[in-house]
Amino acid sequence: MPLTERYFADHFAGHRIVLGHRGAKTFTATLASFESARVELPWDRLFEVVLEPRLRLS
Repeated sequence: MPLTERYFADHFAGHRIVLGHRGAKTFTATLASFESARVELPWDRLFEVVLEPRLRLS
């Protein structure tokens, strides 16, 4: 987890993302913090990985 948190802080924290559009209006948010992640190896092969991060938006 510490490596994932540091990677988020170095590469993603503070970036704005587009949540969607409605007509001419664009809705955005800022990636505020990394809260947790669910990592699952569903098979005995490493190249199939489930990664579900939980992020806080502002």
